[in-house]
Amino acid sequence: MTPIGQRSPSVRISVLAAAAVGLAVSTYLALERWLPGGGGCIRGGLFDCTVVRQSGAARLLGVPVSVWGTLWFLAAGTLAVRRAPGWLALSLATPGLLFVLYLRGVELFALGKACLLCWLAGVSALAAGLPLVWEGIRPLRRRMRLLTLAGLATLGAVACAAPRFLPRHLFAAEGEPITLPGWHDVRRGEAPLTVSDLFLCDGARPVLVFVYDPACEDCHALANGLLGEERLNLFLTELCRVIVRLDDVLGSPLDAHVPRTPALLLYRPDGTLAGSLTGDIGEPEVLGLIGTALAR
Repeated sequence: MTPIGQRSPSVRISVLAAAAVGLAVSTYLALERWLPGGGGCIRGGLFDCTVVRQSGAARLLGVPVSVWGTLWFLAAGTLAVRRAPGWLALSLATPGLLFVLYLRGVELFALGKACLLCWLAGVSALAAGLPLVWEGIRPLRRRMRLLTLAGLATLGAVACAAPRFLPRHLFAAEGEPITLPGWHDVRRGEAPLTVSDLFLCDGARPVLVFVYDPACEDCHALANGLLGEERLNLFLTELCRVIVRLDDVLGSPLDAHVPRTPALLLYRPDGTLAGSLTGDIGEPEVLGLIGTALAR
């Protein structure tokens, strides 16, 4: 494949310009947490940078995706000014573009919120990456080129749509209650409760809060003991994850906070209390509470 630096000056210029914009935005997002007031981003309606930036998808291998974006844009800009083989450009651009589409899918289908600056970085990545992809596949024969484009387009569609079908707890923010399909986060206005809210919303007592949907077949099956062992273990595991996060907030295990007894509150989607437990809360107590609520 012909090196990019020898093929098209217009490609080099467009990639370099888009990479420069993306680099500036990604660097800002990476440094935003240290800015006075946490920086600035449009909030309201569909847009909420906080929800997006605190979600489980905001990190990859423990590193903020904005840092990965910064490195990607640096690499793309380097390819634009140096003579790089087409296969190298294709190898860099493809995973970057697929990840960008995946993140946009997370915002649209899993979080229901969008980060305007993240979208600007995503558009910049598309503007920088698509020319690199084209330079990588242009030397191929026409038929192979079309097949490659079709394959990449299919992968892009799958990456964007995948978050819609993945378990929601994969995108839960640090400190956000974990729920199974059919269960909903307790909401106070538009903002989901955080671990600190869970701790404070019942005075001095640590509180675990779930909201159930009476139309959820899994909830009924759980209460009636019909779910398989794997499904039940998943429920109990997620419950334990919430307890562990409460431990982190309190600074010591829950059982050390006597007489600050843990409580589990079960709410209906309309916000009314369906039942509660205090004291020792185990599997029988949880299932009993759910069963009682569903029977009403």
